[in-house]
Amino acid sequence: MMQPIDNIYDSFINDPSQKVRYTGDYPTNLPNTGSNSGPNMHWVMLKPDPVFFDTLVNSYLSTDYSPILGWNNQGVKDFDGILGVKGFLAHYFSRVETGKNDILQRCVYGNANIDPYAIDPSGNAVCRDPDDCQDCRIVDFDSIKVIKMIHTCGKPWECSYDDTWDEGTKIMCESFHRSWFSARIDFEESCWHDGPPSYRAGTFHPYSFMGFCSCEGLTCYDRMIDDKAAPMVCDKDTQTNDAFGRLTLDNGYFQDQHMGLTTGILTGSPGACVSGYITLVGFEPPYNLGIVIDVSGSTKASFGGNPTGKFWLLLTLFGLMSILIKD
Repeated sequence: MMQPIDNIYDSFINDPSQKVRYTGDYPTNLPNTGSNSGPNMHWVMLKPDPVFFDTLVNSYLSTDYSPILGWNNQGVKDFDGILGVKGFLAHYFSRVETGKNDILQRCVYGNANIDPYAIDPSGNAVCRDPDDCQDCRIVDFDSIKVIKMIHTCGKPWECSYDDTWDEGTKIMCESFHRSWFSARIDFEESCWHDGPPSYRAGTFHPYSFMGFCSCEGLTCYDRMIDDKAAPMVCDKDTQTNDAFGRLTLDNGYFQDQHMGLTTGILTGSPGACVSGYITLVGFEPPYNLGIVIDVSGSTKASFGGNPTGKFWLLLTLFGLMSILIKD
């Protein structure tokens, strides 16, 4: 979302005849028949109407689909996502409740920076969508309210850049990425209090990625949270509790595991610093240990006094079964 779209929301809410608003995808295959494309599901406005929602669900469950004749044998078929929500909404609003949907201008409300032309079987360049053949790659960037950068430009955190882009695609993708990374910088500076800082020292297309990418690919991205050491704000006096246990599996297999939890010795302060780990004995894979501290009124009532909280350990055990020891 690049700009406020309050006017679209307001007019949508105030129009009782409208049920949904979206931008349309291009047809997956040529020619465009008017029935072989659906809504862009990355951004859809649907009114919170439980009765209408139930109507949609019941209609979906009771409507047959034919690969030859489409939904309910009425012709909507032959595009990616045809059997999902995209396909059914395309059928429903073109065959069941016509006139209840509003298709927005894709260059403004769903700009994906895609070439609007395709090559037909005769080798001619034709519009993918004859009803809307505007080239979204060359519109004024400041006119765009919603962007969709996944397919052409790549996800920002994958540091994706294609040197074969034509000039219009390149300029728009660079603008897409800069807007996304500018939003990340703004979040870090406004909301990211005491979090690990980003380094912004990457030299891979720095104009596009603003220092967050050191090379091409997901591993080259300077993540916001990447197991960087957090600022030390704990009490200097801490204690560590260790626990050892055996996880018994089927067929005689087992794992010996070690969990450690380090906390401040002092209690009664409004803050707490806790660190922990869980590993296989003798091996330290990258497991994560999350801790939730409940200081709600119900906890206080249950435990009495002024407890600092009770702990639940939320163990996200990635690759728990990666090493098995035979007894």
